Amino acid sequence: MATATFFVTTARSGTQWLTRALNRHFDDLLEARHEPVGYLYRPRRTLRDPAALERLRAEPAVAAHFDHIHGVLAERA
Repeated sequence: MATATFFVTTARSGTQWLTRALNRHFDDLLEARHEPVGYLYRPRRTLRDPAALERLRAEPAVAAHFDHIHGVLAERA
């Protein structure tokens, strides 16, 4: 079964470096994206407010990203 792993971190925590390293060494096995929807999700507000998180699901860019994740998981182990 395919799985997805997400890293939710604070600012300046090395996620750009991690993304580059994963893509450089494992690009044939996985897909790593850094901030695929940018700051659209407004983490300081959204992650503390369940209602904001629900509203976020209706954003077209977020819905498109979820569709992309489902497509990748359907194609790769």
